[in-house]
Amino acid sequence: MNNIKNIIIQAFDNVSYPKDITLYVAQAHDNHEYDEDKKYKKSDFVGKWQDIPDSHIEDCYCAFSHLEPDGVRFYLPAFMLWVLDNYKAKEEEVSYATFSAFMKFKSKGLESFHNEQFSLFNKEQKYACAMFLKYFIDKYKEEIDFNMEIKVAKEAFSYSVRCVRFIDKKR
Repeated sequence: MNNIKNIIIQAFDNVSYPKDITLYVAQAHDNHEYDEDKKYKKSDFVGKWQDIPDSHIEDCYCAFSHLEPDGVRFYLPAFMLWVLDNYKAKEEEVSYATFSAFMKFKSKGLESFHNEQFSLFNKEQKYACAMFLKYFIDKYKEEIDFNMEIKVAKEAFSYSVRCVRFIDKKR
């Protein structure tokens, strides 16, 4: 697990803070609150993604679908590390939401939305995401049929064609 954490930390180390839609703003948008972004921005942690408090991750696990590409790239590694540290010990909703963030749906509109959300990721960041998903699939493969989080991780991994191609090239 420490190897996966190091891959994530190195791949996302110098990612900059999002410009517009931050974590609490995105969570507010998920709750259909669009008119008070300034109010919600005051709740956001400002700094390096490595220092985002666990409580922010636990409060805002529904934020991903409302983040812009720079926000996904900034917050996703923090969520991945949270899941690595807390899987099965805490909020299953956070794990499920994190795995679901990688889902690539076949619908035209959703597929282009997913591509846009991950458009700023470089090869190393895509690789880190794929290795994160692969870790859970391998570790919990005996639960794949009844554990919804692992089932979603497997589906997300299989949809992440670009990540899989990159892994194969690195071998």
